[in-house]
Order: sequence, then C-alpha cells, then structure tokens
Amino acid sequence: MEAKNKLLILSLSFALFVAGVWALYSAPGAVRSGVLAASVMGLVAIAVMQTIRVANRNKKR
Repeated sequence: MEAKNKLLILSLSFALFVAGVWALYSAPGAVRSGVLAASVMGLVAIAVMQTIRVANRNKKR
C-alpha cells in the first residue's frame, strides 16, 4: 500500500512540475499566472505533507 502512495505522490508532483514548465512557455496572461501559482502551491503543499509525515514517523520510533 505504501508503494502505491509513493507512486501517486511522485506522479502528482511530476504532473504539477510539467504544468508549471508548460505555463512558463505559454503567452503571458491570467491563465499562465494561475497555472504557475497553482503548480507552485501544489508542490509546496506536497512538500509540507511529506515533511509532516516523516516527522510523525520519526516521533513514533
């Protein structure tokens, strides 16, 4: 089950990264800014969730 979760997080992170790269190459505008903001916020949220998960796992040991 944990391998599935890792694969899901990895694929979601990759999709957000690709969306951000695509937005960088698109024409400036509201859509570009929205996609960039959403991809950055999504990647930060994943990083925070992973950090909390690791911290909780280390406390249990």
